Amino acid sequence: MIQPLDGTATNGHAEHPGLLPQWHSQPRKLRIIHIGAGATGLCAAWKMERQLTDYELVCYEKNADIGGTWLEKIQQYFVNFAKKYDLMKWVKLQHRVLSAVWQEDRGQWEVTVEHNGETFTDFCDILLNGSGLLNKWRWPKIEGLHDFEGPLLHSAAWDASVDMKGKRVAVLGTGSSAIQITPQVQKVASHLKCFMRSTTWISPPMQRMPVDLGVGKPKGEGFDHIDPETLRDYDNDDPNIAQYFYKPHEIEALRTNPELLLKYRKTIEFEIGKGFEIFYKDSPASKMVKDYMVMSMKSRLENHPVLCKKLIPSWDVGCRRLTPGDGYLEALIKPNVEHVFDEISQITPKGLRTADGNFHEVDVIVAATGFDMAWTPHFSLIGRGGVNIKDKWSPVPNCYLGIAAPGFPNYIIMNGPRGALCNGTVLPSFESQIEYGIKMAKKMQSDRIKAMDVKENITNMLNRHVDQWHKGGVWSSDCKSWYKNNTVNGKIMCWGGSSLHYVKTIKTPRWEHFDITYMEDDPWAFLGSGRTKGEVDQDLEAMTPHIRLSDTPWEVV
Repeated sequence: MIQPLDGTATNGHAEHPGLLPQWHSQPRKLRIIHIGAGATGLCAAWKMERQLTDYELVCYEKNADIGGTWLEKIQQYFVNFAKKYDLMKWVKLQHRVLSAVWQEDRGQWEVTVEHNGETFTDFCDILLNGSGLLNKWRWPKIEGLHDFEGPLLHSAAWDASVDMKGKRVAVLGTGSSAIQITPQVQKVASHLKCFMRSTTWISPPMQRMPVDLGVGKPKGEGFDHIDPETLRDYDNDDPNIAQYFYKPHEIEALRTNPELLLKYRKTIEFEIGKGFEIFYKDSPASKMVKDYMVMSMKSRLENHPVLCKKLIPSWDVGCRRLTPGDGYLEALIKPNVEHVFDEISQITPKGLRTADGNFHEVDVIVAATGFDMAWTPHFSLIGRGGVNIKDKWSPVPNCYLGIAAPGFPNYIIMNGPRGALCNGTVLPSFESQIEYGIKMAKKMQSDRIKAMDVKENITNMLNRHVDQWHKGGVWSSDCKSWYKNNTVNGKIMCWGGSSLHYVKTIKTPRWEHFDITYMEDDPWAFLGSGRTKGEVDQDLEAMTPHIRLSDTPWEVV
């Protein structure tokens, strides 16, 4: 160890007046708060353990269990994932974030959290908002809704204890939740009334991707141990009839052969992704899929004169996110199902009254009416200069790549406005956004950055480009969708391109798009006392990376 002239040393560094006693780019410690413990919270915890050092992390989750938006859907997967990788140590359940206020002098967010009726304050260098767009479900605004005496259910807060067998049931809505619920209720209800106000495309069940069991390969290379009867059953499945349920031998094949499973997953993703051309307005693919969908829906509705007229849209396929709707159209034409197209004017203790004056007496009401979709967070967010994001983003958000907001430093949104919301698989976008946040954290650590604030003019130019793209996309068709804030002609808040196009865009951060403020107001403080980590550690390989047998890439640590 090199000793300073006065004989003292700090962490192996010679003291040097006016310079930090650290090695070149030594990471400073960061505290990170992630709001939510759903898909992004757990992924962030997992990835940070493997890609980041010198940090503290806490995931504040308002619910009593992990899962977030996915709580009622694939929660067990998240529970198993968290248990397998010991991630619960990063999570605090039943902790609701109430507000986050940027403190310029500290270069941190002051976060107010409520737990068990009491509030406390936390601080963080980076705030990750994974609370989600579809975070708060909503009741429909109908007079007398809560006067109803029977069970009143919402699709996002399902009560499995309610028995609908033999009951008269009303389902409100034609969105994705209603499309999933209706076929199941129809099977058990004595009479089902579907209150339907809008048209929607119902795609056929996705064709099953066959699992390659290696039949016909040389003995020992395939699954030749499976009996012929099972294989005949396998070959006779009709992929157009309904949702496919994997057979035990297929599950075993995928479970025991990671390469087969990987190839199978890639093939499914490829088949979905290569259909993106349908989202280009007036393209041959768009026209073809519209003709096909009309034919399919008419066939499945058995050319029902009223339903074909009231349910099949005129706007382009894909203007709203497609829903497969297995069994939905078939359920609508069952004898115990009635269709109501008039607007509901009032709900009474015994049922529903529609605008045409008719009264519909029912035993159970199911509101499949979705979420209170908000582009701004459900907590108060105050950025630089005391600006509230609800004011800053009114009437429409000005968001950078779906992840950052001008005037709100060190703040990363998970799948915010202009993210990959309209097509493809959402989880790869989440993963890439988390990795973007980790890269930002590393940049802040190594360069001793206090605040990174995306530039307003850069964000404006990006969104002009996205607006231009949407002029030729189907999402600008005349449908009402949450992409356009539940309007027909509003600004489209999706990315201008495919989901893979979006992921490629955020894979490489462009730090020149940010205004940067440094610790100590010194952009060169990270140079420290004049040595590298390898020199401080006296590490042979780290001190000689330039000496090598061939012209291979090298770097100094």
